[in-house]
Amino acid sequence: MLVFSWGSLSAQKKVVLEPFGCSPNFYQLKENQLCVLSQRFDGQLWFQPVLEPFNFRVSALGLNSSDGLIYLLNKENGHLLRVGKLGKIEDLGLPKAKEADSDFPYENITVGEIGGDYFCMYNKKTKSLYSIDLKNNQFSILGEFAGDEFTNIAYNVEQEQFVCVDATNRVLIIHPYLKESKMVGKMPRLPSGRAGIGNIWSTAEGRWFIGRMQNASLYELNLVEVQSQSLSTNLGIVVGDATSCPHAATPAFLDKDILNFYIEPYADNRLTSIKWADRGGLDIDRYEIEKSIDGRFWQMIDQKPSASNGIARMTPYVGLDKLPSKTLNYYRLKKVKDYGGQYYSHSILEIEDPQLIGKPFVTLAPNVVYMTSSTSLMCNGLEGEILTVEIEDSYGQQRFRTIYMVLSAQATFALPTKGLKTGVYTLNIKCTGKNFYKKLLVL
Repeated sequence: MLVFSWGSLSAQKKVVLEPFGCSPNFYQLKENQLCVLSQRFDGQLWFQPVLEPFNFRVSALGLNSSDGLIYLLNKENGHLLRVGKLGKIEDLGLPKAKEADSDFPYENITVGEIGGDYFCMYNKKTKSLYSIDLKNNQFSILGEFAGDEFTNIAYNVEQEQFVCVDATNRVLIIHPYLKESKMVGKMPRLPSGRAGIGNIWSTAEGRWFIGRMQNASLYELNLVEVQSQSLSTNLGIVVGDATSCPHAATPAFLDKDILNFYIEPYADNRLTSIKWADRGGLDIDRYEIEKSIDGRFWQMIDQKPSASNGIARMTPYVGLDKLPSKTLNYYRLKKVKDYGGQYYSHSILEIEDPQLIGKPFVTLAPNVVYMTSSTSLMCNGLEGEILTVEIEDSYGQQRFRTIYMVLSAQATFALPTKGLKTGVYTLNIKCTGKNFYKKLLVL
């Protein structure tokens, strides 16, 4: 439930808000609801809700690295709000003009981002950028920019600069403390026009990522060389502003050039051969093989230098896991570029335990989720079965029930947890002559 505290910035009683962490890298407004970027054990990413939908229209999302709180704009009255992790909201009031006696034009504010002490916002009607000083909630205009509408704003704390991109892929860089801005040109190979709608995020490594076609396509931006690289990660169709934690690591985005990633266990099951092919190669430094026993925490077990000699061609590779787990082994491939960029393959699963090979079992990942989010069920050896999934609370009361048809030897299903309150739940998964039980913690 979203809880308000009303009043002006100077007169209201101080509200204690729980800060957001940097474990979720990217934040996104989706259908007026705050979401974070989450990753499934097989490498798929999606935006998972972390708060109930706001009951008023909001825009201009920003994460303040100083206090760890989310800031946004109430589009119905123009008030600046800050939000805590548990959903409590503090109303900071309507921003006031810093110099001239004018009203804050909040009606047409679309996107924003926080950098240092400043909240930069864009007004699509006047094509102007405004800066709100978070120390006193006063605004001033940064400038007017003719041309197409800016569809996103991001900030990098190390470089101390905002980056804006418009629908025709013009890139604008703003230094808030120097009050300077410069247009660096158009970013090539990006969808433009009506397809040029999406968000932009930055990471602690100084990397920039932009969505197009309402984030259905994702690209990495090289602002120094004014280049872009297409990724195979699909974040789904979303409409709304976005922000990122300035101290968070880059998510494990999927690379579209990694092909035929697979494993071949040795006959004695003491070693596992990991094989792949890559059709890239112009700027690749090395490949790293990572392993996990739960699909969440990964460690490098082997690496191979690039063998392409700077030529874009199909190149085969072989790596090795010398100490495979006796139960489950998840593998993924990390491709490291010369400039430090890192991209990943889909994760694959090897079942080492002879008692599990071909045997039916169910894995729940993650088993710790936020309210209004979802988790995933991975089924093995249940092809042709109909699964009945029941979720019971700690009192034994059934809170959710659904049915899945398993059409393959290994299948993964999304399991929604929306409507479940904070607590510990038991999953009872039933099929012909079999029952599986899993525990789920909802925060």
